[in-house]
Amino acid sequence: AASLPPGLAFAAAIAMFAGRGFAATRRAVLARAGVAVVSTSVWSLAGVLTMKKVVVVLGVALALLASLPFWWSRDEALAGPGAANDRADSSSIAIGQGDIDAEAPAAPPERTAAAATKAPADAVVAAETVVVDLLVRAVWRESRRPAVRVPLTLVTPPGDRLANAWSDAAGEARFACEVPSFHWPIDLRVRTVAVTTPLMPGRYFNLELGADAATLEVELDDGQHVVGVVVDPAGNRVAGADIRMVHRFYPETVVASSDGGGAFEIAGLPVGFELRASAGAAESAPATIADLADGALVLRLDQAGGLVRIHVVDASGSTGKPVADATVELDSGEQRQPPRRRLLGVTDAAGSATFACVPGGAYVVRVVHRANLPMQQALSVAAGGPWDTTVVLGEAATLVGIVRRSGQPAGGVRVSVNGADSLFHRDGFRTDTDGRFGIERLAVGRHLVLFHAAATAVARYVDLHAGEQTVEFELPGGAEIAGRLRLPDGSPARRWRVAARRTDEMAADAEAKTDDAGRFEIPDLPDESFRLDVTGPDGGGHTFFGVRTDGSEADYRLPTEALWQPASIVGRFADVPAGATLWKSDRDGGGGSGRGLGGDGVIAFDALAPGSYRIWLERDDSRGRTALLWLTEVTLASGERKDLGVVVPPRPGSIAVALRPAAGVDPQGAFAMLRSTVTGGGGRFGPMLELGADGAWHGEGVPSGSWWVVAGGDGIAPAVREVFVAAGGSQRLEIQLEPAVAVDLRLHAGDTDALTVGWRREVVRRADDRAIFAFREIVGSLHTRLDLAPGSYTIEIDTGGGYHGIAAFTVPAEEPVEVPLSRRW
Repeated sequence: AASLPPGLAFAAAIAMFAGRGFAATRRAVLARAGVAVVSTSVWSLAGVLTMKKVVVVLGVALALLASLPFWWSRDEALAGPGAANDRADSSSIAIGQGDIDAEAPAAPPERTAAAATKAPADAVVAAETVVVDLLVRAVWRESRRPAVRVPLTLVTPPGDRLANAWSDAAGEARFACEVPSFHWPIDLRVRTVAVTTPLMPGRYFNLELGADAATLEVELDDGQHVVGVVVDPAGNRVAGADIRMVHRFYPETVVASSDGGGAFEIAGLPVGFELRASAGAAESAPATIADLADGALVLRLDQAGGLVRIHVVDASGSTGKPVADATVELDSGEQRQPPRRRLLGVTDAAGSATFACVPGGAYVVRVVHRANLPMQQALSVAAGGPWDTTVVLGEAATLVGIVRRSGQPAGGVRVSVNGADSLFHRDGFRTDTDGRFGIERLAVGRHLVLFHAAATAVARYVDLHAGEQTVEFELPGGAEIAGRLRLPDGSPARRWRVAARRTDEMAADAEAKTDDAGRFEIPDLPDESFRLDVTGPDGGGHTFFGVRTDGSEADYRLPTEALWQPASIVGRFADVPAGATLWKSDRDGGGGSGRGLGGDGVIAFDALAPGSYRIWLERDDSRGRTALLWLTEVTLASGERKDLGVVVPPRPGSIAVALRPAAGVDPQGAFAMLRSTVTGGGGRFGPMLELGADGAWHGEGVPSGSWWVVAGGDGIAPAVREVFVAAGGSQRLEIQLEPAVAVDLRLHAGDTDALTVGWRREVVRRADDRAIFAFREIVGSLHTRLDLAPGSYTIEIDTGGGYHGIAAFTVPAEEPVEVPLSRRW
């Protein structure tokens, strides 16, 4: 539980109170807006786990971020207040999302504010407040001594950060404040708060609020103890520098400050931590306890960057009043290179939070304060600085939406918002029978409104100003799949699951079950190409392609081989590594699932369809990186029980790969990676190699055995070498990088267009040893290009529309490589 995102800790408890309260809240809000009540739904983790490729990435990201205290938006710069929209932006974005109606852990529920969204912030706060008077005593678990100078944060169940404090010499901190009631679900019988600390990421200490002052003991893990010093490039000690803790899943947070002599001391650091110091526009490189020298950690401020100051004010006055003790996060997002930076700070008495050494680029600023609505806005930082930006709290908007399809009201459409305040509204609503919905307490600015109806998944941008506005939305639709599923002997296939999936696999599944006559209907689909995946109630399954979407009933007869029996994989590990996770996926990486390995080390995967599966064991190392311990591939026949026996993971070794560019090769962007020779599918599968200070790519903890080393990059010909890593040994390899030769590919599937062929997987192998040189998953034109080295190859293609093709070719090729595609069934 400690490793889960923070918001999930409260989700189950809140779900018990999240029925009538949601409805009552929406009735109160929407009565004023003249909108009928609509129902709330939550993301389904079960649906997410069934998705593949881009859909998996989007779905998992939304599910995780739903429980974090902050949200990062990858939208373009958020628009400021603007005129009311008579109609939403006509541009649409095709998106993917798993079926979210299945049972799943509840996300944090929607919170409500006062009804008047046009009132200033102080009017909203005055509506109703909750008094918090809490004394926190922090102690170390083993010694029971006071935990001195520890950062503590007070949060509500949905994840709002209410206040921040440091424990004093007695290990105590007091939180005394009045908090608006909108931070809690409206019918939560007993309001609760929690105390957390960055020293224990994901851990919360809960307390029910009462009329009187309360005391809460926070028991902290003793963890790592570090003393250190902050110095400038010349070696002079730096006083007043911030010491930030860097963790794999959480923002960089200040956990200490250097004293007048530049020294600092921190206790209770978690496993996998890194520390960096920052002061002014300079900071140090990250360091761990492994970097201790003579018992002390030296953090040298030798990296320069921009200085960013965030000023937070509320909207209660003409010029804005500074807001102290607001939590401010500066987030560069996942797409940035170098890796993502997430900085967490707190505003001072002047309402300012300062961040040092910020690389140039696009950022999102998120601000949460107990007396105001959260706010988020875009920030562009160029090299140098300092850069100042002001965030105004208190403005809010109400969106009343009217959704139509083909000019008619679209009822039952799920609506969610991905924008500046998606913390509140990510869980979504459904339109009523008149196609209406209402969402209040939205931040002013640009939002992405997402619509999900069966396999229809589209999005519209809308710019909101303070107050209330009505926006009309028109959705695509009109397709329907209907049919009758039969067994091989012609009798009806009763109670089979039928899933309609778009052949580009970028949209949600729409499902139905056959009745006693084998009939099924799946309405409200977009006008796209689909396939049908059918699964029997007790085993068996098949995929049909060339599906009719005009609503007319079609017969789908199962072949004999579709009546397979479930298979299983069993075994046991001889020595169970602590904290290890056992994973399974199909050969191509889809349908992945993982579980913690029990103390008995038992391997048990049941109810599997015939086919090939990857099984692997992994564990996070001391720095929070994932280490691969063991890997195999198993092929199952119908009903087979595969016993792996007693498995002994091999001892790991290490590898270093040096890349030597030839003349005319730009080494910038070159990379090296490992691909297992055990698994036959494509894609990257092996320990991650990291670029070292010596310019070589290094991999530690590589399971002993044979591996493919793959090197490449933009304009660089892929190079593949087989290497054997001995148990406990070290292997070094040099690869010469050569310019790539472009090869044109033309895929032919008769008169079928690219949309019907759908998403496709392309695997290019060397002709003699079948080593994989190129692997990609792509949607689009049937005329594409690859960069390869001179030699002989084969290409194999499988598509979402059920097409398969294989061709042999030689590079360089005078003519485009022709790859004929034909349907498997």
